[in-house]
Amino acid sequence: MVHNIDAHAVLKLKGLDDGGKVQQFFVQECDRYMSAYLPARSGLQMKNRFLVPDGIVYGGPYAKFLYYGKVMVGIESGSPWAKKDEPKRVTNRDLLYDKTKNPQAGAFWDKRMWVEHKDDILQSMAKVIGGAG
Repeated sequence: MVHNIDAHAVLKLKGLDDGGKVQQFFVQECDRYMSAYLPARSGLQMKNRFLVPDGIVYGGPYAKFLYYGKVMVGIESGSPWAKKDEPKRVTNRDLLYDKTKNPQAGAFWDKRMWVEHKDDILQSMAKVIGGAG
């Protein structure tokens, strides 16, 4: 006897398809935990973030250098306060993050969050899927 099982339909039923409820939940949980690791002096990173089906996109003019944690300076001026439209280059100097609002703020916030909260997120996901938590 041959059974034709539509695996995609089964995954979709449990919310395990691409962009399904489990993936959406995972992105939301990561966002929730990650907020404590973001630079937050102005709150711009939180305001300029977008949850997409497979992750979180941080926009704004400073997102990239804040994420990597390196000072950038104007190619011509050599200053972090470069002229408008002056291209910048990355230096070897680490950024100093204001930790007043978020004591855990710093570079590579996603990786640092995952190290500390991986188990919390996976347990929450197991509950959403219907497994042991």
